[in-house]
Amino acid sequence: MGMLQTAGPLLYLSAICNGVAVALIYPTLLTYLTFVLSEKSRHILLGLFISSYDLGFSLGGLMMGPLAERFSYSLMYTCCA
Repeated sequence: MGMLQTAGPLLYLSAICNGVAVALIYPTLLTYLTFVLSEKSRHILLGLFISSYDLGFSLGGLMMGPLAERFSYSLMYTCCA
């Protein structure tokens, strides 16, 4: 319980840093892709990129949550690493 009190604020800080990083990188990457992709297939490839990003983002939490419940957080973090 003592480690949770010290690690809790660090976990929130890491979530905030992750959110800021994604908020800065994602629009930049989308802008880059709109210039690099050919005009003929741009809309399809941008849609594929956005949907695969969203799927990966949601599946991460969906799969790591039950893994942490069933086994342990150390195994979950090992799988993430």
